[in-house]
Amino acid sequence: MTRVLHWMPRALSLMLAVVAGVALVAPRNTWFVFPVGAVWAATAVVLLAFIGGARTGNAMARAVARRPARAVALGTVLGGVLILAHLPLALIDFGWDARQVYWAVEKLADGRGLSQGGVEYFAKYPNNIPLLALMYGGVTIGSGLGLPVLAGMLAVQTAGMLVVLWCLGSTLVRLGRPGAVWPAQALATVLLGLNAQAAIPYSDLPTAALVALALWAVVRAWTGAGGAWWAVALAALVLAVSLKAYAVALALGALALVPALAQRRGRVRAGAVVLGVLATLVVGVVGVHAGAARFTELPEERRAQATEPYPVEHFLAMGTYDSQDPSPTRAYGAWNWEHASAMRHEPDPDVRREISRQKIGQQVGERGVVGNLEFLTKKVAWTWGDGTFAAHWEGDDRTQPGLLPGSWGQMQQWHIGSGEPYRQHVAPLVQGLWVAVLLITSVGLWRARAHPWVAACALTLLVLTAYLSIFETRARYLVALLPVLLLLTGLTAGQARAGKSRPAAAARESAHAGVRGLTGLRPQRTVGNTPRP
Repeated sequence: MTRVLHWMPRALSLMLAVVAGVALVAPRNTWFVFPVGAVWAATAVVLLAFIGGARTGNAMARAVARRPARAVALGTVLGGVLILAHLPLALIDFGWDARQVYWAVEKLADGRGLSQGGVEYFAKYPNNIPLLALMYGGVTIGSGLGLPVLAGMLAVQTAGMLVVLWCLGSTLVRLGRPGAVWPAQALATVLLGLNAQAAIPYSDLPTAALVALALWAVVRAWTGAGGAWWAVALAALVLAVSLKAYAVALALGALALVPALAQRRGRVRAGAVVLGVLATLVVGVVGVHAGAARFTELPEERRAQATEPYPVEHFLAMGTYDSQDPSPTRAYGAWNWEHASAMRHEPDPDVRREISRQKIGQQVGERGVVGNLEFLTKKVAWTWGDGTFAAHWEGDDRTQPGLLPGSWGQMQQWHIGSGEPYRQHVAPLVQGLWVAVLLITSVGLWRARAHPWVAACALTLLVLTAYLSIFETRARYLVALLPVLLLLTGLTAGQARAGKSRPAAAARESAHAGVRGLTGLRPQRTVGNTPRP
């Protein structure tokens, strides 16, 4: 198993390199075509800045190591200020599932109860009931502070982003990578907090916050902060999987830690821990869904009177769909209006299942073996190849104007999907940054020495990719587990530079002193650029 885990980072390295190459040379466009020259230029600038930034990186490492907690807090506060400033500029009249959740929260907050249409929606998609409970709880708290419904929901998202920034920075400090703290927080701020979708309240950002919290807590427990942190990590994981089922990839990725755990605790105890975690995860997710249903007045009996949930085959049918659109924005394994319409007008669950199975057989059978391999390859490149995470791809969001009046509305054109300045200038810069991050992470993974945390993060992202290769997908679906990629980038990015300088070694020694100051741990021996727990 150890040998297999050793190759996980290299497998992910190859995948990220291919995705980045495709994004530059033959992009699989999602919702509009990026200006190619701007993407290439932005990618080159980021790569050159990274290659030539060793001295700056060492200075940042020393600064963070001197006062780790203060440095992490500084990055969190600065990122939070930018995110708050960006939120109103990204406001649009959004639609799709996010609108359904918003309407439901609005009705619950007003004490009116859900409409029949709302009950039918959550009966079809019970996976969004925990999200409804979370947002309703946030709005209930926000109403006491005088916040309207949308502001309360966006406050939940903003709080989640602050959690991501803090946990990401603190985790990197714990793992002996102080020089990566501020760059990782900056990347999280740009890619997540300043994303055009940040002002659309949905499950992606809250799940990312819970994933970051789970990573932070488990690293604290692993590095000796106390057994209670295992419980925090498990609770965060349960909530994350309750919001987004594919967050279970984090639990499967954590299996890469089992060999190291077995060395420390023995095989029997390690096996018992794995079984206990899996059992708790299953029971916890079931319990969260049941509690959320009661809290939102959506018990199973009420939903069953409306309609049955969509079968898993429905999402497999979506996942095997190829739009075959001759335009540059061809979709691979995404939402299919024709199939969705057929399912919507068929109340019988058995017929729904049969419709989906026929669709799967038709779509897979028509392509053949080679065609399906080509489809899966393009689907992965399509899902991973968009640094905007298809922010306003859903529904009619891409055509929606901003909601602010006058000159503020003009400024919004730089922050929303329908704005020409956003499409021509902002989005390609973000795309170039994303491609550069993929390349830097790819090289770092290839050169990194074996380490359990690198293997765990790599396995998590490979499991996520496998899941999204089979089921319905979007670039947006990467958001929930983006903290894992950014942590992995922070752990391995130094490996992407040729050679190791004395200042870098000195910074790592200084970092260990800072880790001790923040955590109470003794300086730890390193493997590669990360400390061995």
